[in-house]
Amino acid sequence: MSVDLVEIDPTWKIYGAGITITGPTLRALQTLGVLDEVTQHGATWEGAYVYSQTGQLIEELNFPPIAADLPGTGGIMRPKFTGQVIYRIVGERPPGFDRTHFYMGPDSKLGFNPVSRTHMYMFLLQRSPSNPWIAVEDGIVLAEEVTRDADIDAALPRFMKRRYERGKLVVENSLRLGELEMTHGSPKEHSRVMMAAVAALAQPA
Repeated sequence: MSVDLVEIDPTWKIYGAGITITGPTLRALQTLGVLDEVTQHGATWEGAYVYSQTGQLIEELNFPPIAADLPGTGGIMRPKFTGQVIYRIVGERPPGFDRTHFYMGPDSKLGFNPVSRTHMYMFLLQRSPSNPWIAVEDGIVLAEEVTRDADIDAALPRFMKRRYERGKLVVENSLRLGELEMTHGSPKEHSRVMMAAVAALAQPA
């Protein structure tokens, strides 16, 4: 099959400093045959600590792997660091920093993710929904459906049927996380919504 890649940015600039990779994306990267390279350059872990804004531990979350040969979650720096972006920065990773750390304030959420063996990514989220999680999966499922039937008019409805409920879950949970962050909601409710999405997205695409 011949594929044309269309990119609106002719210079292919790097956006942001680092990204978090959840279980479904790790599975998709494994399907694409690039997981080993990603984990070699990035960092992986299987949980998170949630703190209050004063540093009191609220709870510890567990991100179990969705398959025996996959990490629980991970992070990686952009291919080339382009400097600090507002609310984002990369710093050295201190000893013992082996997982995500969230600090939940009344108007913001501060987080730290490992992105390599030596560095971590800090983000400050203010009044904004959480991350989209399923773009890599979308590409794989679309490729599967187009490969199964070259008739695009038949392939696209099947793609939508497979992806609609999953995408709806991500949008609704992201909106709910945004509401909790904007209305000083319970950190434990924030964790519950996040972990419900993690569990649902662990199912096959």
